[in-house]
Amino acid sequence: MKDVSYTPLASSEIGILWMTYQEKTMTLQMLRYFLYHAQGEEAKALLTRSLAEVNGFLDRIRDIHRKEGVVTPSASGKMT
Repeated sequence: MKDVSYTPLASSEIGILWMTYQEKTMTLQMLRYFLYHAQGEEAKALLTRSLAEVNGFLDRIRDIHRKEGVVTPSASGKMT
C-alpha cells in the first residue's frame, strides 16, 4: 500500500474554487427561475437535472472548503 500524503491547496486553487462557487450559485438561481416559469415537461425535466448537477458541484466545493478550513462564499439562497 502506498503512503498518500496530503498537500494543502495553493491560494490560486482556493481562488478558482471561490469563483466557481459564486458562478454556480448564480447559475443555480437562474435555473430555479427558469424551472419556476417552464411550461413544457421536457424543459422541466432538463432544468431539474441541471439543478441536481449544479447542487452536486456546490456540495463538492463546500466539502473541499470544509476540509481545507476555508470559508465558503456567502451566497443568497432566496429569490426575490
